[in-house]
Amino acid sequence: MSRYLAAEPDLGELAAPGVNTFVAYGFGLDTVVGAAYAQDFTPNAKLAPPSLIVGSGDNTVPLRSSLRAEAWGGDAGMQGKRLIYKGYSGMPHAQCWPATSDDPAPCFRDVMNALRAEGV
Repeated sequence: MSRYLAAEPDLGELAAPGVNTFVAYGFGLDTVVGAAYAQDFTPNAKLAPPSLIVGSGDNTVPLRSSLRAEAWGGDAGMQGKRLIYKGYSGMPHAQCWPATSDDPAPCFRDVMNALRAEGV
């Protein structure tokens, strides 16, 4: 994995944004994290569909990808900036925002509280 990331400048570096940042991610939901393919790639081989490898994530993004931003905490570009990094068990991808104003998601409340603390 690290060899692949090193070859991809955008993915390998994943530089800190340099601004106050709230990273919210879901985990604990079945998420495809890889695929295992048959090893017989000869020209006339009958290929079976890949076997999907399932792990923890938000049903779209694997947890290991969400955890990459943890490294920003010690990054020089984040000095003097606030980094809030919080995972939410069972939260599906892009579901931080409430469906209704009567029932805000815990993630949404945390984001609003962080904004209030910043005086935004």
